[in-house]
Amino acid sequence: MPGKGAAVCGSLPVVAAAAGTVLRLRDGMLDGDVSLVGRDAVMSKGCGNSVAVGHGGGWETFYCHLRRGSLTVRPGQRVEKGDRLGSVGSSGLAEFPHVHLGVRLNGKIVDPFVGVKRSADCGAGPSPLWDPRTLGMLKGTPTALYDAGFAPVEVNPIALRRGFYRDTKLSAKAPLLVFWVDAFWVEQGDRLTLTFTGPKDRRIAAKTFTVDKTQARHMRFVGKRKTVDWHDRLHHVDDGLVMMVCLAPAGVGGHGPRVGRQGPQAPVLAPVDKNAPGCVVIQSGHRSRFAA
Repeated sequence: MPGKGAAVCGSLPVVAAAAGTVLRLRDGMLDGDVSLVGRDAVMSKGCGNSVAVGHGGGWETFYCHLRRGSLTVRPGQRVEKGDRLGSVGSSGLAEFPHVHLGVRLNGKIVDPFVGVKRSADCGAGPSPLWDPRTLGMLKGTPTALYDAGFAPVEVNPIALRRGFYRDTKLSAKAPLLVFWVDAFWVEQGDRLTLTFTGPKDRRIAAKTFTVDKTQARHMRFVGKRKTVDWHDRLHHVDDGLVMMVCLAPAGVGGHGPRVGRQGPQAPVLAPVDKNAPGCVVIQSGHRSRFAA
């Protein structure tokens, strides 16, 4: 089951879903976008950097696409629920950073939304493996604003997902100052508003985009070309640059309340509630990337 899309910022943790013993792991695979290198290149190791945890009675969970070099456990190690296993990455058969959580019973895949028995062809089973609180959080279509940053040029989505546009400082000689955001699962008619302000609350750029078709990934950017009043120095991401991103679902007016704020090392974004519009304010910190 794919997890929530998330940018790799420092170390966004992947934790054990339940107590158990580490059975096996893999590390050393590069993070990237499989659509750029081809599925054949990684098909034999599609899970990428990964950890498998045994829970007794034939049960095991496995965690795929972790970031290279981030694993914190070893085979045979005992872990408790919530213990860190590694960090979110994009290794193996992955097009963007996320976690794939899988469950097996005696070697056979078990859908955690169904459990071991199914009473209907579709829908959740009578005894899903999720606890009630988690199951409630996982219902519905997940939408997330999961990656953002600065760039001195217009942003190309293919280059972006190859790892470009990760600037932590921008030259005053740059012809353009751009703020970009990448979203996961937007729907036709959604409205994405980007507002970009500088020191002393000076507005640099603002624009609202209406999504013309439902997409698994959707990238937009706003920017301003160099003018005579451009600051004659380097612009660091901790110089007071502030970005606000608002997502209004189709058919819903307004932008709703702010739902998060970035600190120098804090996660800032969460999945967007498709039933209510919302905004997030990103106060630039020590890096231009952030995590969901």
